[in-house]
Amino acid sequence: MKVFLTGGTGFVGSALLRALVARGDEVTALRRARSRIDHLADLPVRWVGAGITDEEALSRAAAGAEAVFHVAADLSYSRRDRRRQFEANVRGTRAVAAAALRAGARRFVHTSSVAAVGICEGPVLLDETSPYNAAFLDIGYFETKREAEAEVLRAVERGLDAVIVNPSVVLGPGFGRGNASAIVLAVAKRRIPFIPPGGINCVGIEDVVSGHLLALERGRTGERYILGSENLNYGALFERIARISGVRPPGRSITGGLLPAFVRALRGLDRLGVVGRRVRPEALATLGRFLWFDSAKAQRELGWRPSPIDGAIRATLEDFRERGLLLRPVPGRPNAPSRAGSPSLPPTSRP
Repeated sequence: MKVFLTGGTGFVGSALLRALVARGDEVTALRRARSRIDHLADLPVRWVGAGITDEEALSRAAAGAEAVFHVAADLSYSRRDRRRQFEANVRGTRAVAAAALRAGARRFVHTSSVAAVGICEGPVLLDETSPYNAAFLDIGYFETKREAEAEVLRAVERGLDAVIVNPSVVLGPGFGRGNASAIVLAVAKRRIPFIPPGGINCVGIEDVVSGHLLALERGRTGERYILGSENLNYGALFERIARISGVRPPGRSITGGLLPAFVRALRGLDRLGVVGRRVRPEALATLGRFLWFDSAKAQRELGWRPSPIDGAIRATLEDFRERGLLLRPVPGRPNAPSRAGSPSLPPTSRP
């Protein structure tokens, strides 16, 4: 199959790119001029250097494609990047969808995010039909991913056979933006000082790739599919990572009352431009809340079968060790005892 892929140098995109090549697809991939492709140099891919809103270049790159995977996105959580993020996530999606229509692609798979679904104050599972309720957070990434989905649905009305997938927090080995595995490294190096309230849903990169491929073959036009494996509060997640790493998990918790005040102060400083880009107050605003999701629809309609995240955590740790970012464990050293609680949690899908 002839495939056009955007975002092929990123974390999810590069993993998907390798899977497409492995199954024999002929892939054309879009890249920015400054994007690294040395880690993908072994792949027989036709690379096209162009911006995500360059309609003429997109039309040339997508010509003849039977399938289009739009994975590219601006993942910034900085308020200062709002304009750039809108251009990439909203206008870029509009341009890629239009190019797919002109190419006559038989299927368009759009990589969205659970950020476009919503967020909860308590441990409640959201699904594809949940009303979007995160506008009050005023987070650029959430808002632009939501608007990008609207662009896809407008293209569906014009005849595009499009499906949307919504991965949760993706863990696994690999390079590129979009890799949330830094949290694994931080826990393994004992760099997280406290356990925040709230929780997230995590999923392994291999499962996200399989979800994309299943959406290509089995997804219903105009539908969205959540790709999420396990719903965990932060204490349980940190404990899981620490146990597999052989270290102690963080033992202190921060109360829900202190966190909002801290985030408000950081956001005020960010508006004044005195907060470094490594500090992301918009991301911190989600702490204390729950990004828990139900993936039953993807399991039921696509036949998607997510694995527990332990395998993704182990693969991530091994990748960090191979890259020299984490020392190898001492042979025979037992896992350190846990101090963090591990309450029973609801599964990722309802029975």
